[in-house]
Amino acid sequence: MKSRTNLEVEKNWKDNVRINGNEKGSTRLDVYDKDTNTVYDYKFVKNPGKGLSKRQVEKIKKEGPLGLSNEDIIEINPN
Repeated sequence: MKSRTNLEVEKNWKDNVRINGNEKGSTRLDVYDKDTNTVYDYKFVKNPGKGLSKRQVEKIKKEGPLGLSNEDIIEINPN
């Protein structure tokens, strides 16, 4: 079984750097896969696909890890 030490869960980011604590203007990533530079954003909503706003995607790209594109930010809607 492959180790998943590449995953960071519920870590805060600001100015493209992972930070400790919750600073004003920072964003918390639900799950960040360091190997693939992918962010998974979990939404628990009645209407899947409507939970992750364009504004939130832009904030993740601005504050989160460098090099993220819209395709690297994936909304997850658990059943």
